[in-house]
Amino acid sequence: MIGATGTAPRRGRVDEVLEMVGLRDRSRDKVSAYSMGMRQRLGIAAALLSDPRLLVLDEPANGLDPAGIVSMRETLRYLASQGKTVFVSSHILPEVEQMAEVVGIIDHGRLVRQGRLEEMLRETGHVRVRLTAADSTAGRALLERFAGTDAVWEAAGQGDGDGWITVRVEPDRAGEVNRALAESGIYATGLESGSDLESLFLSLTGAA
Repeated sequence: MIGATGTAPRRGRVDEVLEMVGLRDRSRDKVSAYSMGMRQRLGIAAALLSDPRLLVLDEPANGLDPAGIVSMRETLRYLASQGKTVFVSSHILPEVEQMAEVVGIIDHGRLVRQGRLEEMLRETGHVRVRLTAADSTAGRALLERFAGTDAVWEAAGQGDGDGWITVRVEPDRAGEVNRALAESGIYATGLESGSDLESLFLSLTGAA
């Protein structure tokens, strides 16, 4: 259900907002024939009729197929490029990462971090090293000397086989991490580096 208040939109505004969300060519079709993604975009078009400066959306990609998600992302980017502020609440973190410039992370109703996404990801970069069980203890001690005790942790429940140790350093220092291990006779069986919104969310909220 969509509700609206205020004055009626000016003549031609309906066509304008349908053009914005990519539905101008389907304006004569029945809504019952629309896909889920098209209905989502139609809802955004309705919200744009009064030309608001702020658009608030809750899980806009919910229930969409991959093509619908891409279309929704492009629509929101276009609206932002037109000077509108688009506020999105979503649990689909990889999608948020692709379209947001500023993010806020909420844990149990409390805002725990906010800022420009690019800066936040740069500050929370990491390198993950996989070591054999025989090298795990010595490898962790060396990495703690390399990056600091608080910047190193292991995945829980790794068992007796190879396990992953995460080091909070800039992703482009993966080579330095690997070299430090090798110079001490410890050879990684796997090495990954990166930084993403999901990892940042988990580290800030303490989620498993």
